[in-house]
Amino acid sequence: MQPYRLEAFHALKREYRKSVIIGGTALMLDFLLCFFTFWLRARNQSAGLLNESTDFFRVVFIIFALSNFLVVPLLQRLILRPWLTDTAYKPIYRYPERWPLFIGKLVISAILIYALSAFPVVLGVVLYFLSRKTADFLLLAGIAVICLIFYFPRYKQWENHLREV
Repeated sequence: MQPYRLEAFHALKREYRKSVIIGGTALMLDFLLCFFTFWLRARNQSAGLLNESTDFFRVVFIIFALSNFLVVPLLQRLILRPWLTDTAYKPIYRYPERWPLFIGKLVISAILIYALSAFPVVLGVVLYFLSRKTADFLLLAGIAVICLIFYFPRYKQWENHLREV
């Protein structure tokens, strides 16, 4: 049995740090949008559309936000699926020529998680502009934060992917 090639894990750690910075930026954007929404609320600006006309948008946006809990893991599996070659099910750390591609796929899946998790907050701001109901915004922002907490990539998961794929 060949020992682990540590270069792959050093490269993995370097890219993981970059993805955490991107994830932190996405989370800061969420908090900035929350601050912006509450700032608008404090200014007590006039309402947008009538509350009754936003019921359709509210339902669609909430369904989209909740669908993230199914879509995110599915897309992550599709991105990280093994290659269909003779070495597809052997540990990738033994094949240095594949490290950059696989680590790049991990980063792409992390960025996709951040984007899909942050998007319900944007929808919440849009819904707030339409109806001026803070509860709708808070519901969508809460769903976004919970999704980000559930699916935030952890370094241990990335190491396991590198060992198992």
